[in-house]
Amino acid sequence: MVAAGLSLAAFSLAHWPFWGAGAALFTLLPGAILSALYVWRRDLGANILAHATTAAVQLLGLAATAPS
Repeated sequence: MVAAGLSLAAFSLAHWPFWGAGAALFTLLPGAILSALYVWRRDLGANILAHATTAAVQLLGLAATAPS
């Protein structure tokens, strides 16, 4: 569990430089869910797919609300 906590902290901090503090803090909940999923199932591929899917949905949402 310590390793999952350290990975979660690194995951959140990795988002800080590009997306800012708000997004870095926002990633804590989804990151905790993905960390728990990995600890439970030990399936890194599923975590990669879940992260890519949620990132794509978020980016499409940003594109849809961008001023033209």
